[in-house]
Amino acid sequence: MKNKTIFNALPGWIKQIKLPERPEKKIIGKWQLVEYYIDREKELLHFDEASLKTNNINFILTFLESSEFILRGNLPVVMFSSFQEGNWSISRNYLNWIHPKNANNNIRFQFAFDKGIFKILKKDEKGNIEFFGLFRKKE
Repeated sequence: MKNKTIFNALPGWIKQIKLPERPEKKIIGKWQLVEYYIDREKELLHFDEASLKTNNINFILTFLESSEFILRGNLPVVMFSSFQEGNWSISRNYLNWIHPKNANNNIRFQFAFDKGIFKILKKDEKGNIEFFGLFRKKE
């Protein structure tokens, strides 16, 4: 009898368990830039949410389930000038942006999710920050 009781409770308990979401699923959706850093001539520049609003900078990344992404906005960062859309893939903690026409323009970022914030980081060969962006999911 006791065994029967335990097995009856098991399906209800299993339904309550939340498994961590895979990065491929977490990334899907629209992400609004809220803060970023770039290295310019040995100087780390920081733009917070207030300075983005003051300078009227708006930048949204959209990741689709079809492994495509779309960039929209007016972010004055050179590396994004050749991208408006493309494909994306994830390998470990790296996010790869695949240029639709020129593989030389592909970009590889390190990425992480932290407390609802999506972070992407790109460094050059010397370790300087080319771009470090923090994004919040847009509803």
